[in-house]
Order: sequence, then C-alpha cells, then structure tokens
Amino acid sequence: MRFLKKLLLTLLLLPIILAIVLYIVLQTSFSARWLSLWVSDTTDYELSVGKIDHSLSSPLSLNLADVSLAKDNHPPALVVKKASLTFAFPHWNSLLRLRALNLQEGSLDINLENQRTHTDILPATIEQLRLQDIALNITDKQRRITGTGVSAGISPWAPLDSNILGDTSQFQLSAKTFNIDDLAAQNVLIKGAVKQGNLNLDTFGADIAQGQLTGKAEQRPDGSWVIDNLRLSHIRWQTAQSLDSFWEQFSQFPNLSVQNFDLIDAKLEGPDWSFNELDLSLKNTQFQRGKWLAHDGSLNLNAVTLITKNISLNDPIVKLELSDNELKIKQLTTRWEGGMLRVNGSWLRDRQELKLDEVAIAALEYTLPADWRSYWQESLPEWLTTLSIGKLTANRNLIIDTNPDFPFQMTQLDSYGKNLVLVKNRRLGVWNGELTLNASDATFNKIDVRRPSIKMSADGTQLTVSDLSALTNPGLIEAKATLSLLNNQPFTLSMTGQSTPFSVMKAWGWDAALLNGNGGMTLNLKGEVAAAAPITQTVEGTLHMSIDGIQKNQTMHNGVVDAEAPSEMPQPVQPDVPPTAPMEKPPARSPDIPDFL
Repeated sequence: MRFLKKLLLTLLLLPIILAIVLYIVLQTSFSARWLSLWVSDTTDYELSVGKIDHSLSSPLSLNLADVSLAKDNHPPALVVKKASLTFAFPHWNSLLRLRALNLQEGSLDINLENQRTHTDILPATIEQLRLQDIALNITDKQRRITGTGVSAGISPWAPLDSNILGDTSQFQLSAKTFNIDDLAAQNVLIKGAVKQGNLNLDTFGADIAQGQLTGKAEQRPDGSWVIDNLRLSHIRWQTAQSLDSFWEQFSQFPNLSVQNFDLIDAKLEGPDWSFNELDLSLKNTQFQRGKWLAHDGSLNLNAVTLITKNISLNDPIVKLELSDNELKIKQLTTRWEGGMLRVNGSWLRDRQELKLDEVAIAALEYTLPADWRSYWQESLPEWLTTLSIGKLTANRNLIIDTNPDFPFQMTQLDSYGKNLVLVKNRRLGVWNGELTLNASDATFNKIDVRRPSIKMSADGTQLTVSDLSALTNPGLIEAKATLSLLNNQPFTLSMTGQSTPFSVMKAWGWDAALLNGNGGMTLNLKGEVAAAAPITQTVEGTLHMSIDGIQKNQTMHNGVVDAEAPSEMPQPVQPDVPPTAPMEKPPARSPDIPDFL
C-alpha cells in the first residue's frame, strides 16, 4: 500500500518536475538558439534570439532579449535589445494568440518599395504595438521617414497596403529626431487617430529649423489636407530652392484647406530671396494645385525685409482679403529704394486685372534696370493682363538711368495721375488717363535743365503730350508730341527753343554739324515706335536754327541727317534816289544888316 502511494505521488510529481525542468530549459541560451535555428530553417526569415525570459507574475507574457529578424538574404530589419510578447487568454473556439508586442531599444527598418505588404516583419494584426527608444526607418516610393529615440503606441495594429496605420486606429508618437525626406525635426510629439481612412492629427508639435511647430490637422482618403491650426514660430530656414521652384513644388501638393496658419518671427532664405523677421497670418483659404479659393479668407503680413531677386522691401505691411475671384488689397505699405510706397486696390482673377484705387510714392531714389526699355516691347506675365490706377501721386523722387548711350536723372520729381491704364493686353504703356510730371532739375545725356514739366493724356487710341517744357542754361525749350496707340504706333514731335544752346541737339541725338552759340530752333520729327526696324531708322524730320542773322536748315531721313551750309540773313534793300545838284553858296551879307535878319 505504501508502495502504491509512493508510485502515485511520483506519477503526480513527475509532470510538475518535467514542467519545471522544461520551464528552466526554455529560459536558457540553448533554448534561444534552438528557437532561432528552427525559425530560420522552416520559414523565409532569419531569427536570432539571445535569451528567452518568462515571469510567473505575468504568465501570458514572454520576453526575448537581443532579437534580430530579417528576411532571407536581406540585412536585419528588426534589431532590439528586448521584445515583449503578450498573449490573450485562449477561448473555447480559439488558440493562444498574440495580443500585444513591445519593442525596446533597437532599430526597425521597413522598406515598402521591395516588400509587398506592411506585415512582412511585424505581425499582421495585434491589439497593440509599442515602440520604446527605437531608431525608425521607413522607405516607400514617395518619401523616406527616419527617426531616433522613437517611442510610439498604435492600437490596434492592422496595417493595410494603402495605409501603414490601417483603416481605424489610435496612435501616439514621440521622438528625439524625426525626418521626412529633407525636413528635419526634433523633440517630436504626435497624437491622433485613423477613422475610416481619415488621418486625424489631434495635436502635434516639434522643434524645427531652430523654432517651434504646433498644430492640428486632418488628411482625407483622397489625399487632401485640412489644417485646422498650424503655428510656426522663430524658425530659421535655409534652402537651395528658388521661389519659383518652391512654388512649383507647392503647386504639386494635393488640395490644401487652411483654417488658421500663423508664422511668427521667421527668417527664411534661398539663393535669390530672403524674408527677415516675417510675421504672416492666413485664414480660411483653400489651395488646389497652387490656385487659391476662399469665401472669407485673409492674409496679413509684415516683416523687417523682403528680398526677391532685384526687389528689396523694408518694413512691408500687407493686409489682403481673399474671395473666389478677387484679392482685395486693403493695405500695402513699404519702404522701397529709400522711399515710401502705399497701395490699395484689388486683383481680379477672371480678368487677370490689377485694379489699384490709389498709389502714393514719396522720396524714392530709384535706378532703372539696364534693360527697362525692352519692357515696352515684351509681354508681361499672364496674371497681369491689365493694370489700372485710379489716383497716382508721387513727391520728391529721384529717378536715374545709367545707360551709357543716353543716361538721365530727374531730381525732386513730382507726379500726379488719374484714371491711368498702364498695362493693356499684357503690354506696358500709357493707354488711358492723365499724367503730369514735374521736377526741380534734370540731366539728359549730360545736358542740365531746370524745371522740366510734362503733361500728357491718353484716350485708348492716342497718347498726347500737350505740354513739355524745360529751362536750359540759358534758354527755354517747349515741345508737343503725339503717339498713336494703334498698329505701328506712329509718333510726331514738335519742339522749339529760345536762346537755347545748339549743342543741346547734338547731345540729344541730332548727329550733324550745328551752329555755335545760343539761338532759336525749331524741330519737327515723325516716326514709328513699334515698327519692325529700330525706331531710329524710321525717323524723318527737320531742324531750323537761327542766330544773329545766320540761318541753318537740316533734314533727317531714316535717322540720318543731311547737313546744309549756313546762309547769311539778306540785308534790307535801299530804294533808288535820283542825284541832286549841289546847292549854291548863299551871297554874302552886307555888314550893315544884322545876322539874325
């Protein structure tokens, strides 16, 4: 009887002992090597496990140490110091299944270009995936994402081919560094969810470009983005892209709707542009392939400097209102070329028309571009079909042209214009309106004049210069001119000079021998501005000069002067008078007769 009791006790203890032995053996390095070999031999993966650990306090959890996992003939995609697997209680109709996976201190590489699905390395579906202090590297056909010190949680983990986060999930991520292509960020925090394909970023923040980024956004299944709130402050960003290249890249973006975007104290710089201490606020605006749409949108901007190519603006302040067809310029003021510029008006999208109600310029010191004359013949950009100005005022401006062929300078230039049309059908000119220009002094090709004044008007078919005058040293020049705005744009010019130095004409392009000194002159010219030949080859005209009875006439044909010798002024002809006989000497008076009788 005692034997049976011992036998029965032994049979009862043997499974327990075997279980304990097996439990101990499973946690040895031998068991870890056996598991690694078995997985490597029976699957398409190569597994390396340094140690297996289990705790009775967490009976459904298994800890693996020094784990490395790779596809056959590929570098390791998963390398971690610790991997914790948590299993769910088995049900009557299911076996033991993996419920959660926690990866700690290592690296995870997912190459979506070569792998068919997102589940080649990680489990296909689990209730929760956690990453702690992981170096993350995700590459697909569109972008590359890298991060260090990544800690994340995703619940559930059920990735799809079209979305690594699945169709419905909640997630949270933090990282020391996080890079999307060339965009680098530090101290990243993201919290959000995926709901029926919509990616909701409930909150996100990061240190980026020496500044801070915070916001809330949503990406819809069609790829469009809705920015509920985005704030960038104190960023310092440099790029090798030009503004045109940057805008072209932005135009390739899917639809973007911005509810509230703030850029605060930003310094942005590219190869031919820079924005210094820029503050910008954009509200209620949508972009579709680079084109904006808005019903009640606004854009406010101010900066210390804005530089793009050859334009430099200091202390600009811009306030715009945006609607579907109109961009209203509520305020645009800036310091430009040493002066002040103030503009208000609107731009109409459907007509590509810039309609300025008022333009004011003061104390400008502006040197014209070397090729400014070619602007009159070239077509302007498509967005500027028409430019009109209701009221133009300019005071105390300095305009300089350094062209060596005909340099000029106008000092203390004042101007006034109304109802002006300066661009028509993408061509620059004075097409309509009235314009008056007055300066205190001017120099035209080294000829100094005082008080130059020009008054002109245009009616759409003809530009008329009704008054052009200037004081020379000495003398006075007055002129009138007309320019047709149709066809080849023929023009006429009539100029007179009083007590004017004849050398003025040679400096201004009349290349011929002239009289010396100061005198009167009359010049009449005609030609065509828009002819196929250069303007100088179309000019015909005459010049009449006179001084101290000497006259000289010259003729210009196709821009070439035919000289004529000066002639003396004819003397007045004296009338013929018949000769008279000499007067006889009167007889001598008598000495007795007084002389007065």
